[in-house]
Amino acid sequence: MADRRTDMAFSPVELGATAAETTLDKSDPPTYWRKREALTREKWVEVAAAKLLSEELSDCYRREGVNHIQNCRDLAEQYMAAVSKPGFGIKKP
Repeated sequence: MADRRTDMAFSPVELGATAAETTLDKSDPPTYWRKREALTREKWVEVAAAKLLSEELSDCYRREGVNHIQNCRDLAEQYMAAVSKPGFGIKKP
């Protein structure tokens, strides 16, 4: 028997281009809850990726010492781009 969760999962294409653009319609409760769960999963993945970038950035600062501004610039820009996205973090749907 197939796993029920995989049958009911929504792909990002079904949810919309971004989680911020997705509207949740409460008229169909099962669909609403599946979409809400998928959106929450997407947000947690974004948060986890930002945490990993933050750890890499702090390791780079520690490793590079006084040259961290030049040598860690690309990591810092990636981190700022990740946390500056509209809707970053967990928000109410």
